[in-house]
Amino acid sequence: MGYVSQGNNESSFYIGTNNPAELTLLRRDILSSFQSLPIAAEYMHRDAFDVAATYGKDSYLAIRHFGTERLP
Repeated sequence: MGYVSQGNNESSFYIGTNNPAELTLLRRDILSSFQSLPIAAEYMHRDAFDVAATYGKDSYLAIRHFGTERLP
């Protein structure tokens, strides 16, 4: 698990596992015992995570400078 950012009493985390059952247990624990629930949660395939980790900054800069209309 990793910590991403914090601001305005909000935090973002990423959680990685190769075992989907671990995510199921985590989701059940969150839904049954947390006093406040997360606003959003997303699943990302490992390959997509690796691509984002490698090329995320490049994609961000391309969108910032060229806009989304020029990217597929």
